[in-house]
Amino acid sequence: MRSVTMRDLAAALVAASERRERSRVCGTPIGPALAGFSASLAGAVDDGVLPVGMSVFLGGAGAGKTAAASQIASTCGVPAMLISCEMRATAILERIVAREASVTMHALRDGTLSPREIRAHVDRVVADQPLLSIVDGGDLAIGVADIAERANAWRAAHHAEHILVVIDSIQSWAAVSLSGIDSEYERLDGAFRALRALANREQISLLVISERSLGSLTNGLPSAYGKGGTSSAYQSELSVCFAAGEYDTLRAVTPIVASIVKSRVGPQGFGFAMEFSGAYMRFADAERAARRAPNVIPIEHGGYEDKDLFG
Repeated sequence: MRSVTMRDLAAALVAASERRERSRVCGTPIGPALAGFSASLAGAVDDGVLPVGMSVFLGGAGAGKTAAASQIASTCGVPAMLISCEMRATAILERIVAREASVTMHALRDGTLSPREIRAHVDRVVADQPLLSIVDGGDLAIGVADIAERANAWRAAHHAEHILVVIDSIQSWAAVSLSGIDSEYERLDGAFRALRALANREQISLLVISERSLGSLTNGLPSAYGKGGTSSAYQSELSVCFAAGEYDTLRAVTPIVASIVKSRVGPQGFGFAMEFSGAYMRFADAERAARRAPNVIPIEHGGYEDKDLFG
């Protein structure tokens, strides 16, 4: 481990200030922007961007984690590589087309649109997403070295300083890429540690999607294992937990509360209200919350109950 002197730290601090100044003057990105996903989340983290290092989005089934990841990757303003270890890459693209073209998922599948019309939507969306790469990681092992090589090549191809890498999900990635480890607990713990080291070493903003349930909050921090340790929270720069409320049939949206349970880049211990449209695979800050400032819901005692968030 290399010793870091005060002179090194001072130089890093000045360099960060220079990057912010360059961003203000020239309009260059300072990192993967979050405003295209949620103005509330962007306002709660330094510079409104995902930090270099590992961030974790956690949530149970139906909380929209994959849609959240793809929306951030599509709108972050820097080169982004989404490694999908669960859905096929074509399924991810279909969801992006639904969101960006404002065409429902049903319309893309039920014959409402002709193949020619679908092709026109796909071509336009792909043309508007030159910074996004989708990697199909469902069957093949994509190791840490491979991720680093692909990410650096994609960043270099765009002559960019920053890059976002999304892994959806870490459970599926670890099952294939770290299949030699028998214990699921040890496999996931090793995956978090390896990916965090990768992000720090290669200066990557890494967003990891992790499964969890409401019952897996341990001492106020989310456990990626459903029980036991809290590796994902302790090793991350930012951990956001997504919880879904009851589907609103009149407005065709699902209320979501995104809770910042761990942050090294801003305040923590609160949630903000969002809405998720499954038809368009789109997140937005909730309208009812947009009328008040700030758009936050305190999390009492490090945890929460559904009645407090959605009542």
